[in-house]
Amino acid sequence: MIQVEPSGENSIVLYGGANQTITEADIHSACATFAEGDTLLVQNETNLIAEAIQTAHDRKMRIVFNPAPMTSAIRDYPLYLVDLFVLNETEAEGLTGETDPDAIRKEMLAQYPRAGVVLTLGSKGAIYFDAETLHQESAQAVDAIDTTAAGDTFIGFFLAELMQSNDPAKALAQGCRAAAICVTRTGAADSIPLLSEL
Repeated sequence: MIQVEPSGENSIVLYGGANQTITEADIHSACATFAEGDTLLVQNETNLIAEAIQTAHDRKMRIVFNPAPMTSAIRDYPLYLVDLFVLNETEAEGLTGETDPDAIRKEMLAQYPRAGVVLTLGSKGAIYFDAETLHQESAQAVDAIDTTAAGDTFIGFFLAELMQSNDPAKALAQGCRAAAICVTRTGAADSIPLLSEL
């Protein structure tokens, strides 16, 4: 169930259902179809997250982790194997205990020095950083009516561009453009723009 406030902000009630019945065999079977260097996006909506991360690492895949929804179980995952974190402000606070973007950056780099991090900041845009680089992208000014699919839209467009160009700055810009369009529409899947709309 998705609740949308008059401001456009949302609250999602999640019931695991079939998402919580994945087996190790399912993970190994799915990962067997991937090649070295392929990207696996893992979100915290299923069971056996640690197994998925380890299996992808063993296959030398790029592991992208978005800890949504944020739970205490995340601390038990082998996060040191993650290549790229995609975090909103709430998730970043859950991982670092920090709320200031500079403090989040410092703490994430201390905990996960080999990983890249995307920090989405809603109407303030997004930041990409790793041990050597820092890129910031401002959000486009729009009248947001529904933020339900903004995060998923951002991640999808960000990763698609990153896999194509290997340029985090370009990927950040693409993700922000797509999310800006998304929040001006209602619904989840229906609000995601086509690439041609960017």
